[in-house]
Amino acid sequence: MENERRSTEIGLKTEVQTGSVIGDIYNVQNRLENVNKRIKLSERITPRNKELIWKFCDHCRLQGLSALRVVFYLNRFWNIARLATKNFDEMTKEDVQRLVMGIRDLRKRNGEPVSERTIADHLLVAQSRLLTPERTHD
Repeated sequence: MENERRSTEIGLKTEVQTGSVIGDIYNVQNRLENVNKRIKLSERITPRNKELIWKFCDHCRLQGLSALRVVFYLNRFWNIARLATKNFDEMTKEDVQRLVMGIRDLRKRNGEPVSERTIADHLLVAQSRLLTPERTHD
């Protein structure tokens, strides 16, 4: 049985299968709501970048990506946008390069470096359509 959950801040509707065997084992709806709330409430992310992030994720859903993949992108953008010193659509190639250097220097809350996999995931998102050179000013 499928239940349509309420729409989140970015207008996503997640259909979750429920039953005795298959359920929302990844708690996608809750994770989606939590990351949306963190982005919405962050004072370090500009309103324009919030808008661009949500538009990008809407685009991903239109392309058929799962809600879990959207959660992946939103979590990475939450970190990336807090490192950004400009709106994504106003960044120059040099701004993006500085952002990449910041990603490579990410630290855990305890001050330890994040894993290489985490850095690679963030760089993948940073190289997404939102931050490609074609979308930035030279």
